[in-house]
Amino acid sequence: MPTVPRRLSRPEVESKVLHYICDSTADRETRKKLLQQLAEYNWLDADNEILYESILMLFDVDAQRILFHLPSILTRRGFPDISCKELAGPSLLSSMAAICLAADLLRLGQQDAEPGAQ
Repeated sequence: MPTVPRRLSRPEVESKVLHYICDSTADRETRKKLLQQLAEYNWLDADNEILYESILMLFDVDAQRILFHLPSILTRRGFPDISCKELAGPSLLSSMAAICLAADLLRLGQQDAEPGAQ
């Protein structure tokens, strides 16, 4: 009997999009576009927000080696305990899937920002 895939939590989706952005084999322009689109996003997971801010700082400096520099920048920012291991390795997302997940996050973030949300 086939199993029904479980729905990912919002923090899990955030992590998947960040993983795609860190994947040096993924399309650079798509990765940059996602970073720009998520600039106003209301992150649900605080660690993911810190990772996003750190990745954003590194992207224009060395987009191909974000994961190499990420642990040291997290430490310099005062967050040495935030793990970036789950961002390592190739992302399983296609460019289109990453764009769709980011659009879902933006929609959810806007819903949270609306008066009377939650």
